[in-house]
Amino acid sequence: MAARLESDRAIAIAALLTEFCWCVDNGQGELVANLFVEEATVDAPHFNLAGRPEIHAWFAGRSGTKLSRHCWSNLRITPAETDRYRVESNLMTSSGVLPAPQHQGRMAVCSSIDEVVFENGAALFASRTLAIIFEGAIIADVVPA
Repeated sequence: MAARLESDRAIAIAALLTEFCWCVDNGQGELVANLFVEEATVDAPHFNLAGRPEIHAWFAGRSGTKLSRHCWSNLRITPAETDRYRVESNLMTSSGVLPAPQHQGRMAVCSSIDEVVFENGAALFASRTLAIIFEGAIIADVVPA
């Protein structure tokens, strides 16, 4: 029975990462804060957030002209204590602003270390820490139709 619980929790953690990326990439920034506990933190190279209100304001305030696509991989989940997990993954992010001059955007490859907790059966971020491994400009040769 314990193995089944861990499998269910691993699926819930993977779903949490996917939902975060989907919300950010599909203009649903106002929903991102719901994926965090009240006192959560986000530490990223270009911003730091503390608490669900700051997280909500940051992601809800993303302009409708800012586009991004996130893709996570190489998920590693380590139990930290009861109902708490250390979650490591790699993250590739591409972003741009429309209309983009010469269709230019940015790309970054990051390492992500998250602390995920379970509250009332739901997986939530207690913290997200991103470290950029490398980043740079991307220029599209072809304009999408």
